[in-house]
Amino acid sequence: MKFDLYELNQFSVESIQLEFMKTPLSERIVEIHGDFNLSLIGCRVIKAMPFIPLHVDTIKFTGSFCYHVESFDSSESREVIPDQVLCFVGPSLHQFVAAIPKHVVNIIFSFHHRKTLHDNQQLNNQICEGFTEVFHKIPANVCSLDFSEMRDFGHTDNQYLSDLYQSLPSTVKSIKLHKIRWAITVDNLEQVFQAVSRNLRTLHLEDCDFLTAFPAQHPIYFFARVNPNLESLVLKGNKIGNYPLEHYLEPLFSSFPPRLKHLSLNENQLFNISLNDLNHLFKCLPTTLEHLEIANNFFLTLPTSVFSTLMKMLPVNIHTLSIFESDVSNATRQQLIDNFSMLPPQIKTLKISGGHFLGLNMISLLLHLNQLPATVECLDFSDNQLHLVKLDELSSLFTYLPVNIHRLKISNNHLCCLDSDQIAYIFQRLPY
Repeated sequence: MKFDLYELNQFSVESIQLEFMKTPLSERIVEIHGDFNLSLIGCRVIKAMPFIPLHVDTIKFTGSFCYHVESFDSSESREVIPDQVLCFVGPSLHQFVAAIPKHVVNIIFSFHHRKTLHDNQQLNNQICEGFTEVFHKIPANVCSLDFSEMRDFGHTDNQYLSDLYQSLPSTVKSIKLHKIRWAITVDNLEQVFQAVSRNLRTLHLEDCDFLTAFPAQHPIYFFARVNPNLESLVLKGNKIGNYPLEHYLEPLFSSFPPRLKHLSLNENQLFNISLNDLNHLFKCLPTTLEHLEIANNFFLTLPTSVFSTLMKMLPVNIHTLSIFESDVSNATRQQLIDNFSMLPPQIKTLKISGGHFLGLNMISLLLHLNQLPATVECLDFSDNQLHLVKLDELSSLFTYLPVNIHRLKISNNHLCCLDSDQIAYIFQRLPY
C-alpha cells in the first residue's frame, strides 16, 4: 500500500494512523513516497508510523535523492540555480527510519537521481553522507536492507564511501545491491566485504558487473573475506561468462564461502564458457551447495548430448535447480522434452520462477515437464505473475501436472487479484 506524503498533507496524526491501519492483510509492504523533509506533515507521519499493522514486515521508502530550487527570469522561462540544488537524504530520512516499528524487519530504499546531476560529486558526497546517518539510525529489529531499486547515482569520494560501508548495521543479515553506482573499485568492494558483519547470511550483487572493478591478473579472492557463514549469494546478470578462466573465473569460483547453500548465476552468459572449463569451475563449488540457479544462460536449448554432459557436472549435493529459459525459440519441442528428461537424479525441485515462461503456452510447457525424471518431486512456479495468464491455461497447471509432483509452489503470483469464482475454478482441477 502506497502513502504519498504530498497527498497526506491535510491529514492529522490520528487520520494518518487510521490510513496505515487500513493496509489490507494481503499486503506486507507499506510504501512511503515523498521528499521526507521535516515539515508538519513529515512529523505527523513519523508519529503515526508505530500504528503500521503487525502483518506488515517491509517498509519501502521511495522518492528522489534531491530536488531543484527554481527561479524565473524576465522572460518567465524556468531556470535551475546550480548552487541551490538541495539534497533531502540525511537529517530528515533518518528520523523516518528511526520510527520504524519493531515488527518490521525489511527496508527497501528506492531513490532515483536526476541524470542532470549524476556527475555532481559534491552533491553525491552529500547524499552518501546522508545515507551514512540513515544507517546509524536503523533499528536493531531490521535484518534486511534492499538497494536493488536505487539508480543514477554517480561518483563519490572514497572517504564518504568508507564511512558509509562502516556504518552498515551489525544486525543486518541480508543486503541487496542492484546496478550499484557507488564507484565500484577494488578498494571499495573490499571495504564492503570487510564492513559487513559476521551476521550476514545473504548478499545480492545483481547487474553490478563487479568483475570490471578488478584489473587483469588481479587476484579476486575477495569473497573469502566475507563472513564464512554466508549461505546465499546472488550474482545474477554480471556477464561472468565473458571473463577469462585463469585470472577471473577460477579465483572467483574458488573464493565462494565454504558454507554456501544457495548460488544464483542467472543471466551471466555462461554459454561463452567451454564445457571443459565449466566442469572445472563446477568442481570448485562448495560441497555444501544445495540450490543452484543457472537460468537464462541458454543451457536448455543445447543439443541433448551436450546438455546431458553439463548435467553430469553438477555438484552431487544440489537438490534444487533453476535452469529454464525465457526464450526457447531456438529449441525444438523434442529437444526440450529430451533435455528435461536428462536432469540428474539428485534434483528434487525444479524452479521455473521469475516470469521465465510468460508468453509461453502453459499446456505445452507442462507436457514437456511430464518427461521429468521421477525423482523430481516439487515444481516451483513462484514469482511468475500467474494472474496475467489466461484462466484456462492457468487451470491446466493442475490438470496436466506430472504425476510424480507432490508439491507445487505458486507464491508471489498476485492470485489474490482473481475473484473467488476464478480461484474456485482453478483449484477444482487439483488432483487428489
